[in-house]
Amino acid sequence: MDWDKAYAEGQYSSIVLPLKWNPFAVRRVQDLFHCDRCGECCHYDRVPVTQVDVDRAPEIGPYVIREGDRGYLITKGGCPFYKDGCSIYARRPDVCWLYPLQSPIVMKDQERLVIRLKCRAALSVVKRIYESEKCKVVELRPSEQSSPGALSIVPVEG
Repeated sequence: MDWDKAYAEGQYSSIVLPLKWNPFAVRRVQDLFHCDRCGECCHYDRVPVTQVDVDRAPEIGPYVIREGDRGYLITKGGCPFYKDGCSIYARRPDVCWLYPLQSPIVMKDQERLVIRLKCRAALSVVKRIYESEKCKVVELRPSEQSSPGALSIVPVEG
């Protein structure tokens, strides 16, 4: 798999890793991820937040809306706290702390780690994990530019 070419062409928005969702795997991804603070991950229309997130960084409160029992930081395509770097980085919401991970998916009765492919630092994690595991690609999710919502399993010799 030519990860760099796929990234450059924007082929995939997220990639399922060959790791079960557990604290050790999450820690492994976080240890491999070296944020260069490019801000690519800060461009969503809304970000799920909890009351704990608001308590930790009260300045996000005015930007939070509630939908039922869920809260969302409304960013309209760009986080108001990103200006040449995150101004609340040490107190950022949990979902931002977890980046490049997103919610796990269930495959074969196991929760699997999923990486959001928004920046080169996330790409580096994917490449390092697949190289170290010497396994086949578990699942790729095409970007919105290709076919939204479609999932494809792509075998890769390794």
